[in-house]
Amino acid sequence: MFRKHRESLSDATLQALNKSLAIIEFDLDGTVIDANANFLKLLEYRLDEVVGRHHRMFLDKADAESPDYATFWNKLRAGDYF
Repeated sequence: MFRKHRESLSDATLQALNKSLAIIEFDLDGTVIDANANFLKLLEYRLDEVVGRHHRMFLDKADAESPDYATFWNKLRAGDYF
């Protein structure tokens, strides 16, 4: 019973977050897996324009090629979060 309640609460929490936040999901190499409607509307993209592309598409070239950007992805792959 408790497990079912916890799963229901988790689902409700995710639904609330999805309604109120702009969310984008990446795999560990930075490739876009999914983005919610809020994110797409905010940045004026369609889902098919971002899925399969790398996160760097949202940056200018200098930032995308910086050592800090490479470090950012290395830390994410190591389990850190930002």
